[in-house]
Amino acid sequence: MIKKTRRARNATDLQWKAEETLRATLLSIGDAVISTDMKGLVAVMNPVAESLTGWSRKKAVGQPLETVFRIINAHTRQPVESPVAKVLKSGKITGLANHTLLIKRNGQEIPIADSGAPIRNEAGDTTGVVLVFRDQTRENAARKTLEERDTRFQKVLGVVPDMISIHSPEMDILYSNWQGYAAVPDNRRILHTKCHKTYRNLDDTCPDCLAISVLETRKPFHKETRLLDGKWLDIRVIPILDKDGDVEMFVEWVRDITDSKQSEEELKSNYAMLQIAGETARFGGWDVDLEKYISHWSDTVADIHEVPHGYAPPVEEGINFYAPEWRDKITQVFTACAEKGIPYDEEMEIITSKGKRVRVRTIGRAVKDENGRITKVQGSFQDITERKQAEEALRESEDRFKKLASFTFEGIVIHRNALVIDVNQSTVKLLGYERKEMVGMNLFKLIHPDFHASVKDNLQKQVATPYQILVIRKDGSTFYAEIEARDIAYNDEFFRVACIRDITQRKQAEEQLKESEERFRALHNASFGGIAIHDKGLILDCNQGLSEITGYSLDELIGMDGLLLIAPETRDLVMNNILAGYEKPYEAVGLRKNGESYPIRLEARNIPYKGKTVRTVEFRDLTESKRTQEALKRIEWMLSKQPAALESDYVQPYGDLSQLNTGGLILDSVGKDVLKNIASDFLRLLESSSAVYEKNGDYALGIFASGWCRFMDQASRELCGTDDNKEAMACGKWLCHDCCWKEASLPAMESGRPVDIECQGGIHLYASPIFAGDEVIGAVNFGYGDPPRDKQKLEELAEKYRVPLDVLTKKAEAYESRPAYIIETAKERLQASVHLIGEIVSRRIMEKKILTLNERLEQNIAEKTRELRARIRELERFHDATIQREFRVKELRDEIERLKKGEGKT
Repeated sequence: MIKKTRRARNATDLQWKAEETLRATLLSIGDAVISTDMKGLVAVMNPVAESLTGWSRKKAVGQPLETVFRIINAHTRQPVESPVAKVLKSGKITGLANHTLLIKRNGQEIPIADSGAPIRNEAGDTTGVVLVFRDQTRENAARKTLEERDTRFQKVLGVVPDMISIHSPEMDILYSNWQGYAAVPDNRRILHTKCHKTYRNLDDTCPDCLAISVLETRKPFHKETRLLDGKWLDIRVIPILDKDGDVEMFVEWVRDITDSKQSEEELKSNYAMLQIAGETARFGGWDVDLEKYISHWSDTVADIHEVPHGYAPPVEEGINFYAPEWRDKITQVFTACAEKGIPYDEEMEIITSKGKRVRVRTIGRAVKDENGRITKVQGSFQDITERKQAEEALRESEDRFKKLASFTFEGIVIHRNALVIDVNQSTVKLLGYERKEMVGMNLFKLIHPDFHASVKDNLQKQVATPYQILVIRKDGSTFYAEIEARDIAYNDEFFRVACIRDITQRKQAEEQLKESEERFRALHNASFGGIAIHDKGLILDCNQGLSEITGYSLDELIGMDGLLLIAPETRDLVMNNILAGYEKPYEAVGLRKNGESYPIRLEARNIPYKGKTVRTVEFRDLTESKRTQEALKRIEWMLSKQPAALESDYVQPYGDLSQLNTGGLILDSVGKDVLKNIASDFLRLLESSSAVYEKNGDYALGIFASGWCRFMDQASRELCGTDDNKEAMACGKWLCHDCCWKEASLPAMESGRPVDIECQGGIHLYASPIFAGDEVIGAVNFGYGDPPRDKQKLEELAEKYRVPLDVLTKKAEAYESRPAYIIETAKERLQASVHLIGEIVSRRIMEKKILTLNERLEQNIAEKTRELRARIRELERFHDATIQREFRVKELRDEIERLKKGEGKT
């Protein structure tokens, strides 16, 4: 009996020790763990659970789970059913729904994920529940970051005026900014509806659908089309392919290009007029670099000198083109301009290379640098031979006119005190009278009564300037004439000679010109841009648009030097274009009245204006256009560029370095295929190279996507002079490997922060450490940026890597540049990839711990069950023996009683 009791006590001790071992195991798990009995009362609680719930194990044990583990739905704020209750009902492993918050004892709310599992004995009966949960704060923050990034992308597309719509191959609308030509009412802006139904209210695919051919060919489609209402549309359909090359979705982009088409037509017309004007005016530009003392001539200037285009003579040679009698003069004025900044405008003669004398007009202006030093002289050059010839012809004509005055085609009347003395034949034809009818006639008979008073006044004042009157012909018809008169002495008598010019056509032309000017003024002020008319920079007239753009009033603008509306950094450009008569659109920097600078587009041409040639210029404020263009560039790049076709299975000639991995944590936990998929997320944007390192420097992954990276890495590998990769990595000559590991990834792991460096191979490296919990377990890096294209840099790299310069140059030129924002996006994606790898490793570590724990629990439970069963069998045997003994005692007692009764009888 004592031995049996001692064995039972030993069994109890063993069970107690097993329970202590189990408790110690639970307390060491990284996730929070709570176990309950069948009543839902807390039995065991580890330190992580204490930290998350705010309950100590001592106070929590024996409490209902709902008291310690208070959970609510994050959206509805309603209590969530206890996972223990779910497990006990179903008898299966059960997890919490998303958006579950744990309310800590102090009221703090923590997002969690958990699972509950039944605890079963050896017979399969449920004896309790174990609950495992973890803090999801960091996971939710990462998820929120991704959602915000997607929201930003949608906002960017929302401001684009073009229609951008993303469809599935089944024509369902996955996303649309609902803008542009295809804009639809708000009540029809519904995603995942058929595009033909939403945009055109058709029950079947549009008859002119462009996406069908794109789905068949898997190639982008682009065309410009003109609608019946005259609008032009630029239509692009761009397929987005999956990894198998099938169309996963496609983008439809529609832009209204009506304005640009009209501008193209106007530009063609203006260019044709510019060509005619240039050939007619014989006007060009030139400049002299005062440091090199070399002249640069425009093509027109070269034509005037009869030399080939591109001719750039020294200054002395240019001066020698001038006729001998003009060389001293041009030397004098040019020297004064170059040394003192004195401008000049001279008419001289040159002798061309073919010996031809040409009359020219040359204008020179000094150009100063920011320190006020004259660095250049520039100006214009014009062939004025024809003009001079015309002037000389005019003088000869005037001489002839004086001699032939009596035979002029204009009417001439000689009168005294308004009585006609004589007329010429032109007057006879003009008025319809015979000469003899007019001699002795009162002059006022030929003048309309409305003008009698003004003519009398002019006669009294002896007005010699031209004036206009209404003249009456013999047949009673009238016409406007210009009268110009002089008093002359003849044979000691004074007469007045009046010249009569029929200005009917001129009056009609003036009326037409007036109407034209009114139309021009209306168009002038209706322009959306600023328009100014200037003469050598001095503003003669402008519209309201220029006032609105610059901030100056119209009164302030008229008479202003137009160069004051241009920022100093582009004034030389504008002045050069004015002097050269440049008539194509170009961009400059404007300057408002308040001192603010802004981007502008200028387009100018020479026009006749009030009897002379001036220059009209249109100002276009490009501020908003520049902003829109920048946003469009980003979106167009993202939508028009196909993702890089990464050859993830490509292996460098020296082999796959991850095969040298000695059971690394990252490679074992994540796997090579998953690592490739993760790296491809950011590497497709860059098409360069990437490596994933274990904490000890072993490769978990290496991808070389660009020709530059493959070439440079292989070249530096060959410098090692060995076939053994381990020896090569340790030799110090494998430049690309050393740079990736020692200069980028290792420093990132040591500092716990990203590292951004310029690598020895001519591009940049970005590396970031990988954390599993609070421990650094490795690093990821990628290469980015354009390979160098500078000849000197390429020569240095060719010498360092011992490769041919021409091959290196071709590799550099083959890489397609990435915009800066794409590189930043890749860095953000790498950070997300780092977190993902760390999370996967952490999960694998935890899964292994949980599996180990479950195995130990099952072993302990099985062992305890065996011990309990043995104890029960021993107790059952003890119970049976006890019962048998009781029966034997009872039988003895009965026997004794019978014996006592028998003795009494005897």
